[in-house]
Amino acid sequence: MLATLASELDISPTPLREALQTLAAEGLVEIRPQRGARVTPVSKKDVEDLYRTRLGLEPPAIERAVERTDDRYRELIQQRFLPMAEAYRRDPTVAESPHRDFHLALVSNCGSRWTLRIIEMLLDNAARYRLLSTHTRGGSEAIITEHENIMNACLAGDPKLARELLTAHLTLTLTLTQEFVDPKES
Repeated sequence: MLATLASELDISPTPLREALQTLAAEGLVEIRPQRGARVTPVSKKDVEDLYRTRLGLEPPAIERAVERTDDRYRELIQQRFLPMAEAYRRDPTVAESPHRDFHLALVSNCGSRWTLRIIEMLLDNAARYRLLSTHTRGGSEAIITEHENIMNACLAGDPKLARELLTAHLTLTLTLTQEFVDPKES
């Protein structure tokens, strides 16, 4: 199967194998010896574990980032907000990359490269769940407003409010996403 896919993609099997190993290390793919690979199934347990971990890391990280705010940080979050908002207005299904970039910008000034690396991995894993909550949230404008409020708290230099708003945002995403995951997949 690997050789067939590599041929279809017009690449050698080695980079494809390495990509699958990377995806497996991030929990996005399950490699089954002698049987190939498959996308890791979604489950309520995984959604809850993922978002509880994000809730443990991102709110304290945004609080630290805002406490350490500077012009570069304020400029970065504004620069990342606009493409995300535009993508959500055009088509929420193409907003994943700018959404990820915005969330990383929010915590970028936290002062811990390890925290940032872990959050980046969590965001990559959350991507497959995030679209599940998009359509029940009141549409793209509601999502944009949630993010804009978080950004405005950061720009105002209010670390507590930024933390509270991000916590509420992640909690809502968890709740709405769990509604769409098949309970049999838990």
